Amino acid sequence: MKQIIIVTNHKERYEKEIPKTDLYVTWCELKVESLIGIRSRSNLIFIIMDHEKKDDLDRMALYLRDVCIEDEKYVYLYGNKEDVDTMTSKIPSMFVKKKMYSFSHFDLLIDIVVKEEVKAENGKPMFLLIDDDSEYAERLRVYLDPHFRVLISRFDPEEIDKLVAVADVVLISMDGKLRLSEFMTLFRLLAAKKKIPRFAYYFISDSDSERNFNNSGVEKSSISFSKEMDPERVAKYLIGRIKG
Repeated sequence: MKQIIIVTNHKERYEKEIPKTDLYVTWCELKVESLIGIRSRSNLIFIIMDHEKKDDLDRMALYLRDVCIEDEKYVYLYGNKEDVDTMTSKIPSMFVKKKMYSFSHFDLLIDIVVKEEVKAENGKPMFLLIDDDSEYAERLRVYLDPHFRVLISRFDPEEIDKLVAVADVVLISMDGKLRLSEFMTLFRLLAAKKKIPRFAYYFISDSDSERNFNNSGVEKSSISFSKEMDPERVAKYLIGRIKG
């Protein structure tokens, strides 16, 4: 399953046109404030525009310019020519994967996204990272991306429920904001999936002392990591253990 962020003020118009494929969509309004909280969920951002306010487009374009450069995120642009040109004038061209104007068929562009992003990912295990720490999640994702289909989720019970069901590997931050009842539900989901040979789950905590404490209480089949470890070391261990 590939994850993509769709930014638009017209969700109700386009949502029904998204095909039922291995494309997990997070929707977001065309506002910088809306994108800030979810930008860690994918390195693919799909922007749908339809005669938006010039100030909103300018702010989003400048924010995306910085995000693309800092985090190597890539954008698909769809909309009327004026809006698309506003975006492309500010975002470096190497980060614009595709642009189409609104006279083109929207389903054609989605088909392109599916072919380029989903089918290219087939055969890779799906790695789910559950963490509210977007900065750490992005650092780890860079090293995992070549080997897994990486999805990032906050501690949102409804979202976790859907994603754990299709994950091959889950890495869970121990400093999440779930209530005890929600955390127990998560563990029941993990326990149910243990019967699948390919499935594995791990934990990560803020410090070595927390990691040692967690290791003393988790099952032998699970391992806890500390965020004090370099993300590349954590990723290399997981890649070697899972793909072994």
